[in-house]
Amino acid sequence: VKAARGSSTAGVRAFIIRIRPVAIALLVVQIMTGIMLFLPEASHIAHNAAFQTKLAAILLALLNVLALETALGRTSPVAAPPAAVRFSAITSLALWLAVAALGRLIAYF
Repeated sequence: VKAARGSSTAGVRAFIIRIRPVAIALLVVQIMTGIMLFLPEASHIAHNAAFQTKLAAILLALLNVLALETALGRTSPVAAPPAAVRFSAITSLALWLAVAALGRLIAYF
C-alpha cells in the first residue's frame, strides 16, 4: 500500500496484470488442496463454524478483487490510486490473513 501511494494507477494496473496469472494458479492450487483436505471429513467439517466463516471470508476476498478491478477501471491511469483502491488492498490483505487463521482454527472447533 505504501509503495502504491506514490505511484500512478497505471503502475498498479501493470503490477496486477503481471501477477494475475500467478495469483490465479495459486488460487487453483489452494482450491484443489482444500478439497483434498475437506473430503475425508466432509460431514464433520461442513458443520464447523470456523470452516463456514472461512468460506465466507474467501467469498468476501474474491468479491473484493472485483471491487478493486472496478475501482481501478474508474480511475485515470496517470492519477495516484484513490482511497478506494488503497482500502481495497488493505481489505484484501486482512481477508486473506483471516482465511489462513480460520483454516488453522478448524481443528479446534
